[in-house]
Amino acid sequence: PATKTAIDGVKVSWTAGDAIVVNGATSSPLTEASAVGSFSFAEIVSTPYEGVYPASIYKDAQTVTLPSERSADSQTVILGGRSETEGQLQFSSLTAMLKVTVVGTAETVVKKVVVAGLGGEQIVGDFTIDYSTLALTGISEADADKVLTVNCDVSLAEPLLLYLPVPAGEYPRGFKVTVTDQNGDIMTRNTSARTLAAGQLRAMPAVSWKVNGIADAADFAAFAEAVNSGAPTLQWE
Repeated sequence: PATKTAIDGVKVSWTAGDAIVVNGATSSPLTEASAVGSFSFAEIVSTPYEGVYPASIYKDAQTVTLPSERSADSQTVILGGRSETEGQLQFSSLTAMLKVTVVGTAETVVKKVVVAGLGGEQIVGDFTIDYSTLALTGISEADADKVLTVNCDVSLAEPLLLYLPVPAGEYPRGFKVTVTDQNGDIMTRNTSARTLAAGQLRAMPAVSWKVNGIADAADFAAFAEAVNSGAPTLQWE
């Protein structure tokens, strides 16, 4: 049940190179993968601890920055935590995660996947963080902070699996997912209204590559039913 940071089927673990920020201080990176992360600091860090993972999201004592771009192989889970216990800090997920699966043939190479809330919600950029509740509050109205881009160069000889951090909350119009291939052709899929909780993995059903993103009625109905049912889901501590 300890918090981990990389998804590999049902097994998750800290990864070599991982670092955290606690009370504004950045830890030394881990040198190997491990079930439990033991982080050291060059300076004294005193309780109460307020920390985030990965270290790159820390902006200041009240602000974290969710990245607007992500690589196809990134499985990092964004975490935060607060503790008054000397030497111990338990992390919890700061966001929900969307799992997007695209299947096709080796002839199709996915170059980019873009995710956006259909209601214009902020999903990347600067958020204030309440360490007592681990709630994130968006503070940007910029259009650039309403879109998460995954940069890919991946053949669909094998299914493309993406794990995308999305702030918890209400998405009354759902999400739009746009997939672009090496020829600039696109496929789009929309979900219906969704409420996401921090720590929840919402797996969208696999979709087959179809240029211009026009699915038949049966395909769309199955997609919507699976998303709305919330299955499968996974809760992180």
